[in-house]
Amino acid sequence: MPAVVGTDRDRAVSLRVSGQPSLRLTGTQAALVGRVSGADVWVLGRRTGERTFEVERFEVRSVDGVAVRDGVLGVDGSRYHIVLADGTRQPVVNPPGALRQHVGDRVWVSGSSTRPVVTFGVIEDR
Repeated sequence: MPAVVGTDRDRAVSLRVSGQPSLRLTGTQAALVGRVSGADVWVLGRRTGERTFEVERFEVRSVDGVAVRDGVLGVDGSRYHIVLADGTRQPVVNPPGALRQHVGDRVWVSGSSTRPVVTFGVIEDR
């Protein structure tokens, strides 16, 4: 689970790994991981020190214990979809107006491809 720690001048993103000491995240993706602080994430990268990890990419898996989909929001006419990291397009049913404003951005959404979105978050404005 990621967390943002420190002060405004010296801010860092750390990752708690079950049963192990926290790792300080580095790399260009680390700040984005910090934007989903508290979520359950899968992180790919490499250890660069005993307590540091360089993030190459990551995926948000769940928020508050609820499974989510992580991808880029798109729209065709009046139908919304999310494009996952593997290129798969899945429908986004009845997105709230605030989510519709994020077409082209990387977001996470709760709800399945057949049920309305309950909650969402913006990972990266593009």
